[in-house]
Amino acid sequence: GNVVGCVALHCSNDRRCAEIACLYVKQSHGGQGYGQLLVEAAEQQARELGIPWVFALSTRAIDFFVEQLDYHPCPIEVIPDSRQERLRSTARESLVIRKTIT
Repeated sequence: GNVVGCVALHCSNDRRCAEIACLYVKQSHGGQGYGQLLVEAAEQQARELGIPWVFALSTRAIDFFVEQLDYHPCPIEVIPDSRQERLRSTARESLVIRKTIT
């Protein structure tokens, strides 16, 4: 009954990929595996929707995604054009990481 984190899955219009977004775990619950469980749940939802790969954008959690969840850095050009435009219009210097899930 106590919410300790959240994650979102944003599907592309053509369903060729989806973004793992808005991952957050309360600081008091960090290091207990909740982040991994949340990402794995979002990946499972994408699988059930028939989406072949997912991506995430991050400035701080790259090591977590790469080392613990088997994501790989990739060029921004692989994500949907609309998401590229939104990312480029911000001052954030997020890196793009992706994972094949099917």
